[in-house]
Amino acid sequence: MDINSKKIELPDNMRKRIDNITNNKMVRYIEGSYIEFVGTNMTCIDPFKIIIETRGKELVLLYYGEYHIKEELFLYDPSNKCSWKKLKELLA
Repeated sequence: MDINSKKIELPDNMRKRIDNITNNKMVRYIEGSYIEFVGTNMTCIDPFKIIIETRGKELVLLYYGEYHIKEELFLYDPSNKCSWKKLKELLA
């Protein structure tokens, strides 16, 4: 079985906005990927992860890129959208 994999990358404007919001907090970016199993109807999405360390805790944001209806950030799963305002509140 062949497997095709395509990287999910965070747009530069989104990365800059996250860097501006997080100020001096530790931020890690982990690439995501779209995985297709050739010859089947199966695909997997490993979302791009933004991990922000603040006050001894980690906040994990998910970004699915073009593989979600809108290119947005999420907390935990796609049913929990994270707006820029909400992110600022969580980091305050």
